[in-house]
Amino acid sequence: VALGLCCRLTGSGCPDSPDSPRPTRLPRCSSIISRCTIRTMHPCAGIVTLLMASACPPLLSADSGVTKRLVSACEAGDAATVTKMLDEGANVNSSLSDGTTPLLAAVANGHALLVETLLARGARVNVRHSNSATPLMVAAKQGFDEILTALLDAGAEVNARGLDKFTALLRAARYNRTSTAKILIDHGADVNAKSDSNYTALMSASRWGCADVVRLLIAAGADVNIRARDGRTALKWATESGRKDIAAMLISA
Repeated sequence: VALGLCCRLTGSGCPDSPDSPRPTRLPRCSSIISRCTIRTMHPCAGIVTLLMASACPPLLSADSGVTKRLVSACEAGDAATVTKMLDEGANVNSSLSDGTTPLLAAVANGHALLVETLLARGARVNVRHSNSATPLMVAAKQGFDEILTALLDAGAEVNARGLDKFTALLRAARYNRTSTAKILIDHGADVNAKSDSNYTALMSASRWGCADVVRLLIAAGADVNIRARDGRTALKWATESGRKDIAAMLISA
């Protein structure tokens, strides 16, 4: 299209123009640029390059150099570099091909102050990695309570679900993060939320011997009688795991 327009404007012959006796179907933007670049002897080559630069947005990889450097700086907790790059125009919500954003990188590596900086600069708090995990889920799994609180205060969805339907609370329960679980519950986490296999936070804590989490969940109203898709209850999990103390709590609930 650009090449044909150029030739019409300049009056030059163009083998790929609509007026050509043997028209050739042109590919989309990136391919057009390549074809025009190859035809360096074409009288319209220089003009076409300018036309395409203005007509088509740059086709940058998700793993562009700027994004890679920004994510790397967030992983390292290099606040000075991150601030400098953002001031120079780097996109705070850019991502790598696997969905890693600056915020996800900072959260996963426990950089609380940097997380607050990114949120203040407009980072999307409910962004998802390619595995569907949100920053809140990542913080819950790691037990990063300060970061967790900052995310919740910024509007993180407390009951958001991943691909396996696990919520942040289910992750906290699985990894014995008692204080993290309490923060989530205080912010409205559903204590009876179920995974895609009907697995609950109480079942997870019972299975993995997280007695304090079990106690917390029961106090918050967790249903001890829910059955997973395979028929197991939290009590069944505790019994199979040899946790008589947890089994006793469940029986008494």
